[in-house]
Amino acid sequence: MTEQVLDAFVTAVIAASDYEEMDRIYLKNRVMSRVGEEGLDAPAKKKT
Repeated sequence: MTEQVLDAFVTAVIAASDYEEMDRIYLKNRVMSRVGEEGLDAPAKKKT
């Protein structure tokens, strides 16, 4: 996952929720755990 996309997403989450700036690292780690460590950098898989 590109760092800029992740930062923008986490910034939007913080702005629209009860999370605070001090929660940024937690949120980034949670997002990465949900998408897997490959994230957006993983090649697309063909559907058969």
